[in-house]
Amino acid sequence: VFTLGHAITLTLVVTGAIPSVGTWIEPIIAATIALGGYLAYRQKPAQTAFVVVPLVFGLIHGLGFAAAAADKLQDIGTGDLAKLLLGFNVGVEAAQAGIILATAGVLWVLGRARLETTPLRRVLGLLIAIAGTAIMAARIWPLLIGA
Repeated sequence: VFTLGHAITLTLVVTGAIPSVGTWIEPIIAATIALGGYLAYRQKPAQTAFVVVPLVFGLIHGLGFAAAAADKLQDIGTGDLAKLLLGFNVGVEAAQAGIILATAGVLWVLGRARLETTPLRRVLGLLIAIAGTAIMAARIWPLLIGA
């Protein structure tokens, strides 16, 4: 669902259907990381969180991908654009699959060791939330002072 979200907004920006959002999207992306950490920290995520949250996060992250690549995408042909979008989305999906496999491997080892994973999930979620908040503050500050 995340991949679908970022593919939608990336495609919309690259094709000119919606404008590029610029650097203001960066603190919002960091906020999604902080919120994701918080949701992992929570004991019982809402059922809608499994579909809605990744979709919204994907839409936001797609705007960030497009903003980062906007200057490189000018004057690109239609055929090249399709290849670029396909390649980019396959690349992001491959990276996500790698992260998921690594995480699943760690959780499998912990499960085999009969260790309770809830405290680990909560600690990691809290650390991710703190890191996302710090990144968000670091991205907002230059926007506020005009740097």
